[in-house]
Amino acid sequence: MYRDKSVYYDQYNKELIVKIAKTEASNNNIPIPKILKQLLQDFIKNNSCDYVVTDNDLNMINLQVLKTYLERYSKRSGVHISFHMLRHSFATRLRKQNVDVKIAQRLLRHENYQTTLDIYTSLENEN
Repeated sequence: MYRDKSVYYDQYNKELIVKIAKTEASNNNIPIPKILKQLLQDFIKNNSCDYVVTDNDLNMINLQVLKTYLERYSKRSGVHISFHMLRHSFATRLRKQNVDVKIAQRLLRHENYQTTLDIYTSLENEN
């Protein structure tokens, strides 16, 4: 979580809610696996901090710092990874599981249907 986005858990709908994003489509509910829900609930119960991702002093950490950490650990492990690659992997898994493009559009929080369709087409061409 970082300053231009707010993420919280809606217990009634059992989804993560992302607010104040760059497009209206980005302001959307995100279903999460039960195990992640339980981990987040346990974390909240056992920690006094309002944030899930923090620095050593329990202050909110910004996106650029997270990107730097990810890049550092990526280099150390010898496995190239980025936040964009995580999104791409998610889109790939949706496609391989034959998730309908409209559902994928909502899950990927694309404002434009064509964006999701282009990604699906690109993934098909890669295979």
